[in-house]
Amino acid sequence: MDKITCPLAQAAEKFPKETALILGPRSVSYRQLDQCVSCTTKQLKKLGLRKGQRVAVVDTNSLEYIVILFSLWRMGVTAGLLSARLPEDALNNQLKKINAQILFTSQKQYSLSRKITLRKFRPDEVISFDMYGSGAGPKDRLEVEQPATIVFTSGSSGNPKAALLSFGNLYYNALGSNENIPVEKGDRWLLSLPLYHVAGLGILLRATLGGAAIVLPKEEEDLLAGIAHNKITHVSCVTTQLFRILQAHPAPKEIASLKAILLGGGPIPLNLLKEAIDYELPVYVTYGLTEMASQVATSTEPVNSATQRPAARVLHYRQVKIAADGEILVKGETLFKGYVDGERAKLSLDAEGWFATKDMGALDDEGNLTVTGRKDHLFISGGENVQPEEIEACLNQLPGIVESVVVPVANREFGFRPVAFLRTESSGELTTPQIRSHLEKSLPKFKIPAAFYEWPITAAEDDKPNRRTFTDLVGQPLALKPIA
Repeated sequence: MDKITCPLAQAAEKFPKETALILGPRSVSYRQLDQCVSCTTKQLKKLGLRKGQRVAVVDTNSLEYIVILFSLWRMGVTAGLLSARLPEDALNNQLKKINAQILFTSQKQYSLSRKITLRKFRPDEVISFDMYGSGAGPKDRLEVEQPATIVFTSGSSGNPKAALLSFGNLYYNALGSNENIPVEKGDRWLLSLPLYHVAGLGILLRATLGGAAIVLPKEEEDLLAGIAHNKITHVSCVTTQLFRILQAHPAPKEIASLKAILLGGGPIPLNLLKEAIDYELPVYVTYGLTEMASQVATSTEPVNSATQRPAARVLHYRQVKIAADGEILVKGETLFKGYVDGERAKLSLDAEGWFATKDMGALDDEGNLTVTGRKDHLFISGGENVQPEEIEACLNQLPGIVESVVVPVANREFGFRPVAFLRTESSGELTTPQIRSHLEKSLPKFKIPAAFYEWPITAAEDDKPNRRTFTDLVGQPLALKPIA
């Protein structure tokens, strides 16, 4: 079986004195981090952990989280990374789903829970901060196919699934990304996304392979302040986070350090993209999915036009094909090992080894991918196909609209009709007649939403919108605020 030298051990050898982590005034070099991981690995072995076992990590981003993660990978133990936002019962269900044997968490509600019967440890109980012990060295090699991480999908269209990723999946995804957007020593990538998201994991691997520093922001620090204060060169964000950067009206000196803003997590409003271009922000648009260990396609240079849906180049170590019905199919070294339910992982592929993403798109002759929507979002209205993302793209071109979500509502005459939820820059400025007039210029009548509602305050702002939340709201008239 092919093996890869542990990226952290490799970085410690190539960039021993370069900064690996920045945590406020504190910094840790690659040599120190490598030595800490090596010592912690010994501690974990004393707990009885062995290759092939599964454990869960439920925490917020921290030095301890990163040390635990690298230590588990070196041991060949699979790390199930679960959201620290989950209610207790939901967390317990996910722990059972992935068949975890130990839980690492600093969250009091979980560590004291009687419902969660696993052995529990706080990360600081098992981590050795001996920065002067013996490091891993070049002999620490990881198997490409070894199960490394279980990450839950976003579940924007239903129940989250537990995707099993090998270490090779994570490694080759980061390698292909760095070929497209270079990361090198002296660079600083802000860890603005949680490590239990595949995009957060991507930051960890990309920075380590390039010898760059990972900056853990302060909890109370907003994104723009974190970029300015830490002289960030690379940042990954979703549209809501980019919106907040732009709302702060950054002065050139505050963003001068930025080399790349990796923007993904769902459809990108063209108005938002245009504003970023006007500010000369180096925005790279990306399409990815948990099942491909993060990025699949990313623009090769900062986007300089917001006149149409941005396209992205398929990266090295991935392959993309468009099915006859327009669905995006993927395979390659970054393709996951299957969905976990208990001890086994199940992977459904077609006869040629392609995985169906349920995303719809188009691929041009130069290998540029344009994503048009989700196959499982499409619904029928009066015998006509309605793709919500098409309506959302038109809505997002209207000045004042930051983000929109279109979902179907049952209708006796047409079967279903679209309705739209709108998040605007300020309330009261847009009216329903104005919105309809704008949409009628681009869309046929059956695609014009039957109603427009204000964005619900219960919708999470830092993640891509969960359509199930909006669909459920349609059935609760008292919870809806129509736009006049």
